[in-house]
Amino acid sequence: MNRIIEYDKEMYLAVSWDNNKYIFIDNRQENITNILNHPVVDKTDIRCWGLCKVGNFDLDTCPFVMARDNLGYVLINVKTIRTYMLYNSPVSANLFGHGDILRIVKQDNDRQRIMTVIQEQGGSEKCQLLSFQMSPAFNEALVLLAKSEH
Repeated sequence: MNRIIEYDKEMYLAVSWDNNKYIFIDNRQENITNILNHPVVDKTDIRCWGLCKVGNFDLDTCPFVMARDNLGYVLINVKTIRTYMLYNSPVSANLFGHGDILRIVKQDNDRQRIMTVIQEQGGSEKCQLLSFQMSPAFNEALVLLAKSEH
């Protein structure tokens, strides 16, 4: 496994290297409960470099984990087991080795700050570290998306 995150007590979401699968693991049952394809199904060489719960994560109202991979940003609903391509932002290499290139920090006033890396355009190997704040409207949109899936 390349990345793994505990999204509920002894419930894990894992991603393996050069694969297009998200693997859901129930540690209590020592069982793989689901395997979900990346939303870009024709790509099989996905390299996940970051996996974080969204800032307002709640298993009932906002059950999303965000992934940063070589294609961009993916939202994964760990409750309904669905994926969404949030934003295309290709990166050809992780210039930080195999370190995480995605962090999400919850802030005051129902805001969250996302810290990530983008690659400069034109095929350059140069990357920029970005930090940006998501508005409360982003959080509200995630909650609405979760409700629409029921």
